[in-house]
Amino acid sequence: MRIGSVDPLAAGFVTAVVDRLSRRYPRILFHVMASSTDMLHGNLFDRDFDLLIARRFGALTDERLNFEFLFDDSYVVVAGTQNPWVRRRRITLAELLDEPGCSVTRSCT
Repeated sequence: MRIGSVDPLAAGFVTAVVDRLSRRYPRILFHVMASSTDMLHGNLFDRDFDLLIARRFGALTDERLNFEFLFDDSYVVVAGTQNPWVRRRRITLAELLDEPGCSVTRSCT
């Protein structure tokens, strides 16, 4: 089975699934290809692999694709005990956008 996935999922989730399936079905050979989402979609259309495991962003517009949710991923904010954000019960992403060390495209440091 040829599986395409984005790097973070390939390194964790996909590896765990492949390990578990390999133990249960030892005769199945797995090949995992990790790359960017755009590149992986092209590979999927070219039939370079059988399955794509990636995050879904936006609407699914291509009729050739079927999307199945595997799990609901939640996000968390981690802060030191002296940080003023610790006392807040509810924080929105918009409130954090101007915080030093945080951005929408990468993790908070």
